[in-house]
Amino acid sequence: MISQRMAPTITQRIRQAVIRMSLGETIGDVPIYSLHKIRTVMTSNPIAISAGLKAVLVQELVSANVQYKADSGRDWNCLTSHNLVTAIEAVDAELKARIQGLNDLPKEQQAVREKLVERLTQAREQGILLIQQWFEANFVNLRYETGGHVPWAVVCRLRRNLGFWIATKVNRFGQDIEEAILDIAKEANIEADTPEEAWEAMGGKLFRPGS
Repeated sequence: MISQRMAPTITQRIRQAVIRMSLGETIGDVPIYSLHKIRTVMTSNPIAISAGLKAVLVQELVSANVQYKADSGRDWNCLTSHNLVTAIEAVDAELKARIQGLNDLPKEQQAVREKLVERLTQAREQGILLIQQWFEANFVNLRYETGGHVPWAVVCRLRRNLGFWIATKVNRFGQDIEEAILDIAKEANIEADTPEEAWEAMGGKLFRPGS
């Protein structure tokens, strides 16, 4: 027989499992970007980058969506904040690798190589910044439609975290999901005893596992 003293702990664990099965382990696991909308807005309001760089970006975004589906078990054409950061960092890594390949140039071309590397590095940094800024500027138009499952206050926090990552290179998307929900609710002047209550009090609904 389970004692009354143990019951709250078990209930708490059940609620914790429900939250994590629905939303993920961290605030960065919440689905927020629509892959379809990204493509549409890229057409109507293109990023000021080369066609080659855009192709690499699109490839990484598609790969990130494949990873999302594998991790979540949901067949949704969307991205989380983690997915977006991973995709952009993968683009940056690809560009760095290409620049690194210039080390294979003959020694007699060393001076040319150094100037070329400097120029390409500046172009890489500028290209990545333009990509980041584009996602920040178009954030609202890129949102994945969840039928009101994700509270607006959470959407605003994710947008703010994106801007913070771009400005400081510090990634805040790893904050524990329960801690983040209670923190966001407190910021919105909403009192709740549990993350689940806070999520619903902010107007959200939990996703059904496997939905």
